[in-house]
Amino acid sequence: MSAKNRKLDNLLGDPIDIYPVGDLWALWFSLQSCYSIIAQVAEMYLSLHFLICGA
Repeated sequence: MSAKNRKLDNLLGDPIDIYPVGDLWALWFSLQSCYSIIAQVAEMYLSLHFLICGA
């Protein structure tokens, strides 16, 4: 890569370098699993709440 191209890349910023696709997938999967854990906890809480309060 020539110095001119490298300078242009630095000016534009290289999203591939900053956010590798693998990291995005890892982030997505961790968010998904986090969401599913929160959903399970909320579901357990609601079922316990209905069980205790008899709503």
